[in-house]
Amino acid sequence: MQDAPTPDHLSLRSIVDKLEAGAYVVPDFQRQFAWSPSDINELIRSIFSDYFIGSLLLWRGKSENFVALSCEKLYGFDGEPKQLHIVLDGQQRLTALHYAIFAPMVPLPQKKSRYLYFIQIDRFMQGDDDGAFTYSWTQSTDREVLSENDHYQEHKFPLAVIGKHIPAVVHWMDGYQRYWQSKADSLRTEGDDERAETASKFSKYAFTFRDKILNSLDRYQITFIELNQDFELDKICDIFTQLNRRGVKLNNFDLMNAMLKPKGVQLKNLWREAEQKYNFDGFDSMNIYTLQVMAILRQDTGGQKDVFNLIPGQSKSTRMATGFVVPTVLVKDSEDFSRLWERALHAIETSTSLLSAPRHYGAVTHQYLPYKAILPVFAALQESVRERFSQHQAEADRKIWKWYWASVFTNRYSSAVESKYAQDFRDVNAWIENASDSSTPKVIHEFNDRVDSLNLEGETSLNSALFKATFNLMFIQGATDWDAGGFSRDSSIQAHHIIPIKCKLMEPNDKSLLDSVLNRMPLAVQTSREFVGDRMPNDYLQELLEERNDIDIRTILEKDCITADAFDVLIKEPFTKDDFREFLSIRHRAIKKQIRGLLEEPWTSETHQIKLEMKRLRNRIENVEKCLRDLIDSNLGGNIEVLPSWVRLSIEKKIDTKKSDNPAFARSFEVTLRNYLNESNFMDLEKTITCKRLWRFFEKPFKMKEINEVRVRLTAVRKLRNWAIHSNTPDEVTLHEGKGGLAWIEAILELDDHG
Repeated sequence: MQDAPTPDHLSLRSIVDKLEAGAYVVPDFQRQFAWSPSDINELIRSIFSDYFIGSLLLWRGKSENFVALSCEKLYGFDGEPKQLHIVLDGQQRLTALHYAIFAPMVPLPQKKSRYLYFIQIDRFMQGDDDGAFTYSWTQSTDREVLSENDHYQEHKFPLAVIGKHIPAVVHWMDGYQRYWQSKADSLRTEGDDERAETASKFSKYAFTFRDKILNSLDRYQITFIELNQDFELDKICDIFTQLNRRGVKLNNFDLMNAMLKPKGVQLKNLWREAEQKYNFDGFDSMNIYTLQVMAILRQDTGGQKDVFNLIPGQSKSTRMATGFVVPTVLVKDSEDFSRLWERALHAIETSTSLLSAPRHYGAVTHQYLPYKAILPVFAALQESVRERFSQHQAEADRKIWKWYWASVFTNRYSSAVESKYAQDFRDVNAWIENASDSSTPKVIHEFNDRVDSLNLEGETSLNSALFKATFNLMFIQGATDWDAGGFSRDSSIQAHHIIPIKCKLMEPNDKSLLDSVLNRMPLAVQTSREFVGDRMPNDYLQELLEERNDIDIRTILEKDCITADAFDVLIKEPFTKDDFREFLSIRHRAIKKQIRGLLEEPWTSETHQIKLEMKRLRNRIENVEKCLRDLIDSNLGGNIEVLPSWVRLSIEKKIDTKKSDNPAFARSFEVTLRNYLNESNFMDLEKTITCKRLWRFFEKPFKMKEINEVRVRLTAVRKLRNWAIHSNTPDEVTLHEGKGGLAWIEAILELDDHG
């Protein structure tokens, strides 16, 4: 048994020397550097005020461990690191110290600017520790931005001088002393003895301050614990896991990343690749949700602790029907983990697309998803249907639809979420498998019992699940903006007050009703602010009636659960507080009718057919994209230099992003036209083919068609693609023109029209 490591100390100067050499590296399961400018400043203040900053936990590394943990340089280090220690605890402190003392040419994370750190000599010498440590931001590429004389005048000693070693500190302080001594001499010559005395005092500060800085470098001690380089890798990961459970809490993804390292699974790299492949924009915690989906698929439950049963080769105790407890391995090896990971990602991607589709589940943007916590079990159910019930998909989809809305409108996922995963996953699967009423989940019955007593009047918070779900209903029915048209994941949506919040007719008791979901409807932000503003509906609706026909505007508003009766109330002149009450009452009944219909009128086969059609269109468009890439590569002879400059720049931005996120991709990427085209999007392909300079290369393959006709057809397909890729249903014009353009291009390329 190895002896327990004992704490040791290093001087601040030794730490700085090691930072300069790149001796400290971090395993990639560590969190990214995330300190704010003020956090760094507080660390510097603590050090030079001789306060304890905590201990470091270091592992003396060896080459195979640096590789196994995919160790990375500290943020901002731009040299070739002389790797010595792997930092298990202390990354944020060491990186902050490096950033302040070496002033690297990189902005702080989440910032656009670099930050420089200073000690105010005058305040420091007067004992004002709180005011002596300052920082400023700059977008300059100069190391120090201001000249030395400017710094001398403002008494600002740059911490970056320490990074240039002791002679630089001595030289800087000599310059500071001469500057203020010269000032003192000049002021005495001018007869200004009072200011001369002050300048002379600053001059005398120089050597005392210099000694304090140099003494701090030598005398300030930082405690560290060094683990022997022969520690086994799995023990190191376990130490890291236990340390962070008790200290700064990491999420399960971070902990799993540490625990999977010895098993040959690079979880962080897997997630980086997934972010490039799938569109999870706006949905938080998707890496954790993916692990939870994996856990549900393998063991029915996906709680926080359950994901740790996914460690390859690790057994869990399972109680059999006979009562015996037997060890069970859920994930056999790293390959089994990777396969399960891909299944879970596919389920998550399918589910987010389905939930955000306006005519499916109506959570058109992530802000309108009633319960994000429902996503793991919803995704696991989608994958279960794909594997087990594909021949009865329409019926399975209908039952998941009912379970989902019953869960939302009974607030089932408002608390104790994890305990419901296993029950719901088993219950809904059993319901799909068994057609009898006896297998109907209890939540369906709860919904039927509660729906009549549901009161939406008090739903005033945009974060309320019932508020969001009510808006989902409107999106599902086809709610549109008067000017912008339908809503999609990219829409900027305002929860618009139908009766304006500044309405003076309302009594104090009615004010909360103005914020109620009954008085809200989705509109594009621009329409809400620029067209409607604070006007009453009898004003702006009357204007719409004059611009459009009566049937048109009434039809649009019916999608927002504003019935003909409610519309007639809104356009009354004058509009009174009694009219407001009547409007809310009518709309409340209309919305509750729609809520009841969620379970009374199951997800129709028509809706299911739309979903399948969009999936088929997506496959056809992806096939066209592949053929267009082949066509461009072949007809341009693989010559990347002839790509239009704006297209090349667009592709290079995507490549640079992918390189920064995926070191393996950066190392293996070769600059060829084929590789560039593999990273292109549809618009890049469209612009290349319809570039006038290059049209001579494509005129013949496109059967001598006019370039403008080709451009129109490709644009129509691109617009359709943007809807189909998210399984969303476009408006009729986009769908009609897109399908026509797609069939036209497939005929040109001699493709089967079903891709």
